[in-house]
Amino acid sequence: MKNRTKYLLFLDIICANGALILAYLLIFEDMSHDFHPTLPGFVRGTVVLLSVLVASYFMELYSRERWLDLAGLAARIAVALNISFLGLLLFLFMVPTLTVGERFLTYYLLGFGVLQFGIHSSFQFVEQKFELLPRVMILGTGELAAQIGDIVSSHERHYILTGFLPIGSEPVMVPHDKILDKGLNLFETVQKFRVDKIVVAVGAQPHEYPLQEILTCKLHGVAIFDAPTFYERATGRMLIERITPEWFVFSQGFCISPLRRVVKRSTDVLISLLVAPLLLLLFPVAALAIKLDSPGPVFFRQVRVGENETPFTLYKLRTMNNNAELTTGAVWAQESDPRITRLGNFLRRCRLDEFPQFYNVLRGDMSVVGPRPERPEFIEQLKEIIPYYSERHLIKPGVSGWAQVNYPYGASVADAIEKLRYDLYYLKNFTIQLDVMIIFDTLKVVFSQRGGR
Repeated sequence: MKNRTKYLLFLDIICANGALILAYLLIFEDMSHDFHPTLPGFVRGTVVLLSVLVASYFMELYSRERWLDLAGLAARIAVALNISFLGLLLFLFMVPTLTVGERFLTYYLLGFGVLQFGIHSSFQFVEQKFELLPRVMILGTGELAAQIGDIVSSHERHYILTGFLPIGSEPVMVPHDKILDKGLNLFETVQKFRVDKIVVAVGAQPHEYPLQEILTCKLHGVAIFDAPTFYERATGRMLIERITPEWFVFSQGFCISPLRRVVKRSTDVLISLLVAPLLLLLFPVAALAIKLDSPGPVFFRQVRVGENETPFTLYKLRTMNNNAELTTGAVWAQESDPRITRLGNFLRRCRLDEFPQFYNVLRGDMSVVGPRPERPEFIEQLKEIIPYYSERHLIKPGVSGWAQVNYPYGASVADAIEKLRYDLYYLKNFTIQLDVMIIFDTLKVVFSQRGGR
């Protein structure tokens, strides 16, 4: 649906006003109590309204590309409400003349959250029921077009696949019943099938592209994507087999400003200091349990590769038998790895073995969020096999990251390729908002105990 963000934003403004009325009714029981317009009251209401809208935007509740199931929607609304609440407390502390009662604020935010959940879930249902989702047409019929078509079809809650339009002399590797009639030109086809997005996924030479017709479509409001860009937006990964150095240079992103680095580092230090008391409570119990479970040190130290491929010593709670790689050398961790102790298996599943890495964060070796730090022995091997692997070292590695929350534990070159797709996406699209979402998703992974090995 075109203008999806505007519709949801308008509906949320209605929800905000409804929550305002609801809060007044719950507290004062009638609308006549002290309900007359004043400048402070108007400013106070505007601040509260902006807080919930900004927090919702921060949690990508207006994203055109992100579809959420009901549990995910509820969780993101809950986080957005907490962000709004904390932001309002900070603002009202700095501007005490605009104080809002805690009871009123609680009723307002809870009411807004319930109304927002109902509106957004209903909106998604209507989008699917009446096929109001963006309609996608793919230029090309070859291997790349088939790959993009599979992505569009697998994201049926995001898009509707209109079909494929043959270009040049490409082989046909897509379903024949999805090939559109070549009797019409590109713009006529777009109008006939009400296409919203065109993905150029062809292996033909550039002079075979109908560039003028593509331009005409763009000037009439149709979004045009090349295959790597659409793949990135639809999947949250990078199509590394189809991107070139020129694509890296001219595409948006891959630019982390000094200000963002300062904010990220400040956030890392703050989170690490907040986690420190938990570490102090955990350490005596963990140390005793590790010593009783198997002989060896409490902490595990290992050289990893950090920002700009600088090696550093990573700290974890020991989960393997002492000197587990003495005879084998560096090897990937496997499912049901015999080197892992009984207690170590529990620590890995709960991610408790990762907590000492916050010491690395305080030291500046790592960030809370970033690519997983790999071992030097694997790095040299992966750089020779996987294109653009070195680019993941342009930022600090993280305790958690986009790849860690979206892909299971990696234990092979094939897994490294898949995780690199996520790492490059994170590098290209880095924002503080994305870091917040990754931290939230990390908590879900920890509580579900999935992905550890």
